Amino acid sequence: MKLVNTVELKNHTNEILRYVQGRQPVVITIHGRPCAALEPITEDDLEELAFAYGLDVRRMARESATDMRRGRYVTLTEYLAGKRTYRRRRRMAR
Repeated sequence: MKLVNTVELKNHTNEILRYVQGRQPVVITIHGRPCAALEPITEDDLEELAFAYGLDVRRMARESATDMRRGRYVTLTEYLAGKRTYRRRRRMAR
């Protein structure tokens, strides 16, 4: 792991990113105190980050938790049965 201040990050960004691509994390400091970290990322990691930090997903998760506390939910079996019924009706309508 490498410690880098903001001036070094600004002046040597490409070099620091190559270091991170080599699977080594870098900690960014401001006035000697850690404030952020750069770490290697894969496509799977990117998907997880988007899910974890996406505002829409967090809002939907909060709404889901509220619905469950209030007893408003459908079991997976009920949900899947409803979807199959909808698909069957839709095919017949064509």
